[in-house]
Amino acid sequence: MKIEIRGDRDVIELLEVIAPREAASLVRATVRAVAAEVRDDARAAVPVKSGTLSKAIMVRGRRTKRGLIRADVSVTRGKGARHDAFYWRFLEYGTVHIPEMAIFRRAAEAFRPNLVPVFRAQFGRKLEAVLKRKAKTNGV
Repeated sequence: MKIEIRGDRDVIELLEVIAPREAASLVRATVRAVAAEVRDDARAAVPVKSGTLSKAIMVRGRRTKRGLIRADVSVTRGKGARHDAFYWRFLEYGTVHIPEMAIFRRAAEAFRPNLVPVFRAQFGRKLEAVLKRKAKTNGV
């Protein structure tokens, strides 16, 4: 399941003109913060026995081939994983013996109506932090 966010063109163009390096960093931080909220919702929906699955739900930021900024909410698994939650798909989709729980789909669907306000709030927080750092370094 994908949730795609497209920003307001005027804001993006203004940021690219004023401070291109800060603009990319600001958008990257905002997208990660939004994904972190989805991660927190998914963690809250996980049935807790040992806590491994809850700890294994992570946010990873990455860039696509087209230069878009993206953050994925995923589950770490396998030999190299700190918290191996290979069984997440059994809970998410169900098996013959376990009913489907749809933890991630429910978290994404519940978050979808709040996406724009959360994105704006996170963007505002991140922009304020950048402006505060800039003011501090410039001695204002």
